[in-house]
Parts: sequence; structure tokens; C-alpha cells
Amino acid sequence: MVLDGEASGRLTPEKIILDAANEANVNVFRRWALMEKWVKDGVANVDDLTDAADTNDHLHMSEWATACVSQALVGTILKAPPPPPNSCCGAPIG
Repeated sequence: MVLDGEASGRLTPEKIILDAANEANVNVFRRWALMEKWVKDGVANVDDLTDAADTNDHLHMSEWATACVSQALVGTILKAPPPPPNSCCGAPIG
């Protein structure tokens, strides 16, 4: 899979985050990708996702979007396999 910026060799914030997560062996919850899919699928529009008071840059999430993203994150966490025995947060003990 090629992410934005990889083909050009440019280092993007997304690539930095994904590389750090990969190095730490942790998952990344891609909130932006989820919200973008909602808009693409017609589930929501930008006005649904942003705070009504945020009329300039649409960077602040609405209460509704925060609740939906929170539910999606909880669902993802609950579906994850448990950590292996004798570990703490996935890191070996001892």
C-alpha cells in the first residue's frame, strides 16, 4: 500500500505517525479516514462533523461526531485480541 507522500519521498505527518506506531508495535485508530468515509458514503457531511461555532476552519468536532468516533473506537478496542499472557500492555514482563 502506498500512502500519500510515500511515492514522492515526502515525509507526511501521517507517515511519521504510522512509522512510529509500527516501530512501537501498536495500532493506529485513523479517525480522519473514518470521518472521510462517513462523508463519502453519505452518512454525514462536514457540517454534521464539525462544531457549529467553528465556521472558519472546520477543525473542531461536533458533539455528535465525537460520540460516533468514540463508539467506533470502543468497538475497535473491544474486538481486539487480548494481550499475550505474562505481558503488560503488549510488552514482555521481566
